[in-house]
Formats: sequence, structure tokens, C-alpha cells
Amino acid sequence: MPYLKLWGLTTGGWQMARAALAAAKHLSDGKDADFYRAKIATARFYADYFLPQTVALKHAIVTAGESVLALAAEQF
Repeated sequence: MPYLKLWGLTTGGWQMARAALAAAKHLSDGKDADFYRAKIATARFYADYFLPQTVALKHAIVTAGESVLALAAEQF
């Protein structure tokens, strides 16, 4: 589960970054400026609020191997 969550958060961050870059390009056009500023603000919020969770998830994935394998298959 931590790996899937890490993957989801990282992929979401990648897509949000793509959207922010596209919005920044369109922002200079002057049309729908509020919409594009909101896109950039949303991407920044995602980066500030969700992406820091990836550090803890990476740590859990890398270091929790022994505890995951501590039970034998018969114990499930």
C-alpha cells in the first residue's frame, strides 16, 4: 500500500506540474487569467501539502521490509 500511495502522489505531482507549466504559458495571453492563476495555485498547494508525504512513504518502503516479512504465510 505505501508503494501505491507513493506512486499516486508522485504521478499526481507530475500531472499538476504539467498543468502549471501549461497555465504559465497561457497566462501571458491575457485571456482567462484568473483560471490560469488558479491552476498554478492549485499545483503549488499540491506540491506544498501532498508531495512532502512522499518522503515518509519512501522511508517506510525502504526500511519496513523485515516487519512485512515477519509473519509466516500460515499466520495470515
